[in-house]
This record gives sequence, structure tokens and C-alpha cells, in this order.
Amino acid sequence: MDGKQAVDITAVRHALQGERDLKRLVNSIWQYEAAQSIVADLRDAKLSVEALLQIEADEEARRKLSGALMTHAVLSYCRATLPGSEGRAHIEMTGNYSVDQKKKHKRIVHLRNNVFAHFGMPSKEHGSGWIEERAIIKLVGDREQPSFVRNRANYLGDVVEDLHELLQVAIDTGITIREKRVAFMTEEIGKHVDDPRVGRAIKSSPFNPLKFFGAGQMEDFWDYGQNVRGEAFRVRERDKGRPE
Repeated sequence: MDGKQAVDITAVRHALQGERDLKRLVNSIWQYEAAQSIVADLRDAKLSVEALLQIEADEEARRKLSGALMTHAVLSYCRATLPGSEGRAHIEMTGNYSVDQKKKHKRIVHLRNNVFAHFGMPSKEHGSGWIEERAIIKLVGDREQPSFVRNRANYLGDVVEDLHELLQVAIDTGITIREKRVAFMTEEIGKHVDDPRVGRAIKSSPFNPLKFFGAGQMEDFWDYGQNVRGEAFRVRERDKGRPE
């Protein structure tokens, strides 16, 4: 790699997990990971919201894509802002919201809980306009025909506007928290850099971008800033070799 190398700090955290006297160092890495991961989720949600705004005038694209984009935006936003995840530390991303923005946040969460994540009985502003279903019987002459009707929104303009506003505040909050946490993590690593356990963990945890991202994706990995994102379409094993 022409003298370039990277360390997998997540692997270092795992390697040091059982060292009780290094708990503060391990936690600093975990908290930094959470901040980066949450900001990434929020940016994913923002990409979907921006795509919705771009395709609004394209009837065909709106019909085919808007439902998926809306679902992704709401779920990514709520995954980043709601507590309860076992996989990463929670960060309070709504602390800088105004009173009005906190109300908008609650409406988005209600929509997520009662429409996207679970089948519920939505009642609040966004949810009540999202979906209606009816079991019916058609009476045509002497025939009875049981049927089912569904009226579902692909997306609601009010939800897009609320998310667009909330996401910018939440992302700015997350970036501020991330910068504080990277400073804390760097300080903790510096305190223990001469500890042989830390040295062994670092030495045994190289990061290989080719292995992580796959061939053909990240040739310019070393030219990126601190946030690197790869995209991959993963073909199912049963589809490999299937003729086009």
C-alpha cells in the first residue's frame, strides 16, 4: 500500500473488551462509533428525502419509487433518534429541537410505529392520512363478491417537509457530538499507547479496504476524508451464473 496503512479501531475495541482497567478507553471507542453510525443513518434519511423532492414532478418515478424512499427515510431517521438499540450506544439527537420540532418528531415516530414498523391504528396527523383498508362485499345483481380495498399514500408532503427540517438540526447536533467524541477517544488512546495490551491490539487489527469494500469499489479509499461509504449490489448465490 506504498506506506499507507489503517487500523481497525472497532477490532481494537473488541480485543480489549475484557480488560477492566481499560474500560474507559473501550467505551470511548464505542461512543465514537455510535456517533459516526448515527450521523450516517441521518444522512441516509436525508438522501431519501432529497430524492423525494427531486422526483415530485415525475409521475412515473413518483409512483414507482416514492413509497420505498419514504419508508427508508422514516425508518432511518427513527433508527438514529430513538433509544432501544442493543448494537450501538444511544445519543440524544433531539436535544436541540425547538418545542415545535419536538412535536414534529413525535408525529414521525408515531408514523413509524403505527404504519411502517408495525401494523397499528394510526391516529395522529401523519398516520391518520396514510392508510385506510376496508373489507367489503360487492352486490352485483344476484351475486355477492367479497373483496378488499386499500387506499394508501406513497408519501405525504407534510412528512417530507417535517423530515427535511428535523434532519438538518439532528445532523448538525450529531456532527458536534462526533467531534467531541473523537477528541475524547484520541485522548484515551494517547494515555494508553504504551500499554503492551493496547499495542498488541493495534498491531493485530489492520484495516484492509480491499477486503472490507470488495474489489472495484474503493481504489481511491486513501483520498477520502473521515467518512467513507461503499455501495454494493450483492447477487444471491443461486443467481450467479444464471444466463441473462
